[in-house]
Amino acid sequence: MVAFMGTLAGLAPVTAGAAEAGKVDKSGVVVWIFLGLCALIVAAQVIPPLLRRLGLSRGKGKPGRDGKP
Repeated sequence: MVAFMGTLAGLAPVTAGAAEAGKVDKSGVVVWIFLGLCALIVAAQVIPPLLRRLGLSRGKGKPGRDGKP
């Protein structure tokens, strides 16, 4: 319990600094393009397993050359 309270006490200044009002985001277009590229990479990695999980991938259940599915 003491370790937990120590962790909370250590994080309090960090969260107070993050909640500072009046900061303006000055991210340029290059940053947004980079974030969009990262999102595309993540989506490209996540979509195929989801399609396989839902059974929407092509060739599921079709027999192969040896007659086995």
